[in-house]
Amino acid sequence: MAIIRNLVVKIGADISSLSKGLRTAQSRLTKFSRSLTSIGTSLTMRVTMPLVLLAKQSLQTSAQFEQSMANAASVSGATGEELQSMTDIARQMGKTTVFSASQAADAMYYMASAGYKAEQMANAIEPILNLAAATQSDLAFATDTVIASLNQFQLESSQAERLDYSQANGHTFVNYC
Repeated sequence: MAIIRNLVVKIGADISSLSKGLRTAQSRLTKFSRSLTSIGTSLTMRVTMPLVLLAKQSLQTSAQFEQSMANAASVSGATGEELQSMTDIARQMGKTTVFSASQAADAMYYMASAGYKAEQMANAIEPILNLAAATQSDLAFATDTVIASLNQFQLESSQAERLDYSQANGHTFVNYC
């Protein structure tokens, strides 16, 4: 009968260097992970949040403009084509004057409230905005002043740019040039 003997080999090794190396690698990976988290947080705060706020502001501005145009159109009775023309003019005024497109649309609302139609608004909007900017007055006042001046001199809205305004002692004076 054959005897089978078990051979047991015990290998002893010093793995302390390996353990130390693994702990060092783990520590460095943890620091790297924290660094990435910090970068992600920083990007969120410095890039993502401002972009979200910008998008929100943009949506609010757009909604405000649309509401201002709807108000002007409803009071003036503008048709689809006239509304598009008014919208284009308001946007152009927003690009070329110190006033926003929404503020130009508000001025159109004031003109519509005075009985102006889309074509008359197109003729008078720029002189009204220029008057408001030059006198640092609000758009309602500037609109009322121009319309009253045109009515006083029995002028068409296309003549609005021919009106000259000056101020003295808290009063606005109008000259027709």
